[in-house]
Amino acid sequence: MHWGNLQFASVVMNLFVVPLFLHSFLLGASSYFWNSVEGSVIKSESTSISMGSGWKKVSRIEFSYIVDDETYESPRVIVGKKYYDEKFEYLYKVSQPVLVYYPSFYPSYGILIKGITINCFYKFILMCIFIYTFKLSSTKLKQKT
Repeated sequence: MHWGNLQFASVVMNLFVVPLFLHSFLLGASSYFWNSVEGSVIKSESTSISMGSGWKKVSRIEFSYIVDDETYESPRVIVGKKYYDEKFEYLYKVSQPVLVYYPSFYPSYGILIKGITINCFYKFILMCIFIYTFKLSSTKLKQKT
């Protein structure tokens, strides 16, 4: 096995994973400090999306809220996602009042559930695996010379 190729591959993969992890982690962590306002659900429906090998039934939730006399609509319940498990359709009914969290510098990015998502932890684990393979390949290259 060429350890240099593994080292190069782990660096390239981390160039993609690290920014994604940092974005979702910082956005999720900062959401604890966002402003909140009362809003209402305007759409709660079930739909199907293509998942490569088949179709998956998901929920699509949209809600509206008013910030500084301007009305915003958002499809995000959780940071970064627009489609959710079917259970969300039953949690959020049309015309139901909801508490919307939004950043003061970007009020159109409203969410209903603040915090760091499980996808952020998956990216962190993937990042750690790539860092470990880089370290492992570096050690193997040093031993070889």
